Amino acid sequence: MQAAEQARGTMPMWVAAEHLKGNAHILANQTNETGKEFATWFSVPELNHHLMEGLSFPKEMKKMLMFVLFDSDLYYKRNRVRMKLTKEVIEKNKVKTGVVKVVGKNKAEQVFGMLAWGGYFSLYMAMLNEIDPSLIPWVDY
Repeated sequence: MQAAEQARGTMPMWVAAEHLKGNAHILANQTNETGKEFATWFSVPELNHHLMEGLSFPKEMKKMLMFVLFDSDLYYKRNRVRMKLTKEVIEKNKVKTGVVKVVGKNKAEQVFGMLAWGGYFSLYMAMLNEIDPSLIPWVDY
């Protein structure tokens, strides 16, 4: 899976809006627990009120981060515009970005499609890291 290969070795910051915010949260959990990689999530427009300013320091952090934005044609127009601007600001700060084009005729199709995609992503990440994704020693600790 190309997305997992691109994100490997980074700290994915999943970014979504509206009906896909829950998917970003779930995918951060899956990336952490199944893929064994640090990840977190943020929502648009909320992250635009603070996170963009936090991209300045520490400088070393920029090499590790990768913002992955969920792009949906079903977002309200203002959020589609905000997603493009968010990506632009992140790139101007010299932080790696990626976009997942979310497909589906309606919001339910997009939500369930992203659930499946996220499961595959996190499993593939575990495979890339050559670890057993079913083991959760720190959860069981």
